[in-house]
Amino acid sequence: RGSDEGNAIVVRPGSKIAIVGVAEESSSIFHQCAIYQLDANLSPDTSFGGSGNGRILTNFTGGITDGAICNAAAVDGDKLYVGGVLLRDNDVDRDMVVARLSPTGVLDPAFGTIGPGTSVVDPGDSGSTTVFESVKTMGLQNGRVVVAGPSEPVSGATPSNSDMILVRLVDEDFIFANSFQ
Repeated sequence: RGSDEGNAIVVRPGSKIAIVGVAEESSSIFHQCAIYQLDANLSPDTSFGGSGNGRILTNFTGGITDGAICNAAAVDGDKLYVGGVLLRDNDVDRDMVVARLSPTGVLDPAFGTIGPGTSVVDPGDSGSTTVFESVKTMGLQNGRVVVAGPSEPVSGATPSNSDMILVRLVDEDFIFANSFQ
């Protein structure tokens, strides 16, 4: 096994602490989004994740050639949102990913477009493998998820050809909002 890394921390209701990041497998291209939940006394929340250890490892798709890295988290009541990058097909395509989890760490089946609790946000290249995007930060605006991160060419990224993407997700269908009113 490789190493684990925490990238964001949020406090949930009941003083639960959620930490999101990445668990790197033996190969550098196979990563799992790591979501940990701790009780207020910093011990693992055994009610979170289903295995009694307060942890979830997921690549969101279940595909054996897919991976994921989580970089951001936000809380809306008892809902936990996590965002990052979905590494598809042995890391030849990278897209923004957002997931919503219940207080017990279950992916919310009422949310998502690629599977229970998970949506891919692919604004920069519409399925092309020439542009990589990822969620680096997220927040909530009037109950809607707002994500931001880089969009850059797969090879040859420079300050002049790399952009920032700012997206507000609307409802569970993830229609890109044209304004932030």
